[in-house]
Amino acid sequence: MLGKKMLSYAYCTIGLCLAVICLAGTATAQSAPAQNWDGLSVGINLSQTKVEAGMRFASRALLAHPDGYEGGVDVSLEYMASISSNALVGVEVLASKNFGAAGDIASYNSGRIQIAEWKVDADQSLRLMGKVAFAPSPNTIFFVGAGVEKIKFDVRETDLYGVDAGTTASYSDTMTGHVIAVGLDQRVSERLSLRFEVSHTRQSEYLQQHTGVTPHYLTPDTRSFKIGARYQF
Repeated sequence: MLGKKMLSYAYCTIGLCLAVICLAGTATAQSAPAQNWDGLSVGINLSQTKVEAGMRFASRALLAHPDGYEGGVDVSLEYMASISSNALVGVEVLASKNFGAAGDIASYNSGRIQIAEWKVDADQSLRLMGKVAFAPSPNTIFFVGAGVEKIKFDVRETDLYGVDAGTTASYSDTMTGHVIAVGLDQRVSERLSLRFEVSHTRQSEYLQQHTGVTPHYLTPDTRSFKIGARYQF
């Protein structure tokens, strides 16, 4: 009888200890939710990018402003480290591939004389960004980021006027701009989370002079919305 009582006490003690350990772990996660996001993660996104390309020509009467939307796929590698119970800092490297192109007709006389069709495609990019994040709970973080992005633009001109009508010329150029981003991650399991992000990359004005293409100044501007999934190691 005494042995059974001692065994019951032992089971109760073990159960109480396990309960205390579980409660302590939960309290730690609740008191320091940022620690739940520490470490390395990899992600994949689907993106929708609005491309706007300001263009200036030698003749101020010639006007063109290609704009349009491109779909894309991104992959990224990110490392985050908590610096307090609710705050994190980190760094992200992201590579993108887009499909589509922005377009417009270069014209004189308020569009009455169409000279050429221009297409500008933000074909692929590589982004390096530092990040600061806030974790209100173990399963959610809000982040802001800033950095640099290299984008390879493919540009094509098709003549629409005169003896050269139908002639096409193209070139590619890689430009570096400044990027800012805001977003949130929402954990859906122990290792998996969903990401929602908007970003804006602004390029400086570049003079483009290539064989067969009308010389022009190009100022590309891209805004992206991304939704994706991440796996934390």
